[in-house]
Amino acid sequence: MVKKIISFLLRLIIGGTFIASAYAKLYPVEIFEMKFVETNLIGWNVAPFIARFFIAIEFMLGAFLILNISFKFAIKSSIAILLFFSFYLLYVIIFQPQEEDCGCFGIYLKMSPQISLLKNVVLLAMSFLLLRFNKTNAHWKFLQWVRLAIIVSSLALPFILNPVFAEMPPNAFNADLVGKKLDTSALKDFTDAQGNKIDIQSGKKIICFFSMQCRFCKLTAKKIGIIQKKLSNEELPIYFVFWGEEKNLSPFMKEAKTENVPSQIASTEIFFKLSGSDLPSVYFLEDGVVKKKLGFLTFTQEEVEQFLNL
Repeated sequence: MVKKIISFLLRLIIGGTFIASAYAKLYPVEIFEMKFVETNLIGWNVAPFIARFFIAIEFMLGAFLILNISFKFAIKSSIAILLFFSFYLLYVIIFQPQEEDCGCFGIYLKMSPQISLLKNVVLLAMSFLLLRFNKTNAHWKFLQWVRLAIIVSSLALPFILNPVFAEMPPNAFNADLVGKKLDTSALKDFTDAQGNKIDIQSGKKIICFFSMQCRFCKLTAKKIGIIQKKLSNEELPIYFVFWGEEKNLSPFMKEAKTENVPSQIASTEIFFKLSGSDLPSVYFLEDGVVKKKLGFLTFTQEEVEQFLNL
């Protein structure tokens, strides 16, 4: 009887952790996608599918464990998943020591790679204990249909609830700005690392308008941080204009890993006059003329490379 109670509690804890982790990663899923891209092992186009697949597996294994369905398969697969993420966390700890959040629970619970690795070690210990204690499977009348329903729904829901945009939506918002001069005279001067003034009306420049409280602005900035890392041999002419309070600027830039990007905070009137109502707003300028205006989904590494001829 005691073993049964322990087994149930362990299945509930391990399975519940998997389901909670999967749900947290799903909203917003883009953070989890970018974790794969940062490894340099997976590209931008593949990452959305890989991320949702892992989320689906976590949902499925969590449900199997809690309901005691196909137990040996579920617990052995759980151990394999935990080992996979543990090795990934070791990679992050060794090669990305500045990383402060593993992304295991999305935006809902920030956890350092070291703490997350410790969590995985505890879950692995519990999993091996459960493998020893739990010797039976659920025996229901329609078990095979329940199993099939869990598998299908787990694989489908991440793609249904948070679909992958196979084709990026057209650049529809503020399309009338394309081909026109963007008047940036009201902005303060941008300066480089040496303190020299930068003429953003000359040559090719990428100007990003971000609200510090906008989720997709933060995600776009994170995307820029990754693109900078991938194109480390290139000096990218990217500049940030913010709306928000000064105290939030440094945490925003640190989280996005874009501390080296020249930035400034604009007044509400000037900011929205230039950005429009759609945020984030990313302008591709050539001699001050708007060539493209992009948002989070349409702003990609490919667009940057094509515009800057990299």
